[in-house]
Amino acid sequence: MTPSAASTGTMPVVAVDRIMLGSDPSLLLAACNDATLRLFDIRASRVAAMVLAPFKQPPAGVAFELAGRQGIIAAASERGELKLMDIRQAYSAMSAASAAGAPMPGMAELSATATYKTVAAHSKGGVTALVAHAYAPLLATGTTNQVVKVWTESCEV
Repeated sequence: MTPSAASTGTMPVVAVDRIMLGSDPSLLLAACNDATLRLFDIRASRVAAMVLAPFKQPPAGVAFELAGRQGIIAAASERGELKLMDIRQAYSAMSAASAAGAPMPGMAELSATATYKTVAAHSKGGVTALVAHAYAPLLATGTTNQVVKVWTESCEV
């Protein structure tokens, strides 16, 4: 039996499930097994520039820069929720807090600030995939029940 992270006093290991590159070659987005999306600016440091937690469980699918729109992230949860986020909104909240000398917003607060659209994409859940078209403003989600839906960028089927 392997000891738990709590009993050994160590931090749990965060694994990267997916990596997405944006049009800016210095930015990459990592979807991690701790239910976070971590944005890295490889020019700055090895520490994530921003950490978002859009769901309580790891995302089933993530797309970065939909149809070439910089800063836009789409994420789908296994439970069927689809969220569109704009990391520029979260960055603005971080900059405002820094300028005011206030504490930095937490992951949940940043996620809420960045999220501009949430829809119940699949009412029965089971989402296993999310993909974005490279040029057209389209998304597709798929489930364990072989249900595939194509979405516009405004989250209309």
